[in-house]
Amino acid sequence: MEHSAKMEMIQKITKLLNLSDEGKNENPHEREVAKRMAAKLMAEHAISFFEIEANGNGQEKKPALTEEQVGSLTQKYRKWEGLLGLYIAQTWDSEIVLTKKFDGNTIINFLGHKSDIEMVKYFFLYLRRTVGVKERLYKGRSKNDYTFGMVNVLGQRLKELYKVRQEVTPSECRDLIVVKKDAVSAFVKQKYPRLKHTKYKHNYSQSLRDGMRDGHEIDLSRPCASNGKRTEQLN
Repeated sequence: MEHSAKMEMIQKITKLLNLSDEGKNENPHEREVAKRMAAKLMAEHAISFFEIEANGNGQEKKPALTEEQVGSLTQKYRKWEGLLGLYIAQTWDSEIVLTKKFDGNTIINFLGHKSDIEMVKYFFLYLRRTVGVKERLYKGRSKNDYTFGMVNVLGQRLKELYKVRQEVTPSECRDLIVVKKDAVSAFVKQKYPRLKHTKYKHNYSQSLRDGMRDGHEIDLSRPCASNGKRTEQLN
């Protein structure tokens, strides 16, 4: 494809992606059609998200990929916060990286596409606060096992949600999701080239079972816009 023709196609795809953005278009049918068309054109013409972000002409443009930082719930970071963040990030095709500040405090970094990260942050803050309250009120033997049981159940429920979303997503859109996830992975590697994976451990105890029971009772629905116009339903 000639450069001028490619620039024209990128402009067309950019408009379709803007039309498919829930934050810019409240019509779900139009969003779905635009998403399918964008995915189809990107696949047919081998155009990547990076080319779209640059707008095809090398000019600087506000990137679609972003990073949001969140501090720990209390002064001391608890590992269940990272595990919860991991489950939520995976549900919206994003990634999580834990970093340390100079004072030793842990920072939770979410990386992904802007609209996805907005959803990740809303749900993370809501569910973390809910788990934190239940942890504080729990009177059993091990708060650590209790919170891990709760978060693991929440993770399973989120995985089921992701599976359902994948099943109802048209094949053209699934191709687009793969491209998005590859772009996020490249973005993470660029910012954090020396990552180490965290392992999460817990004991199978009565406290764990208590947490699993309470994890099923947590409401996975949450308003996801400050203007109150949109609500994301998770269960």
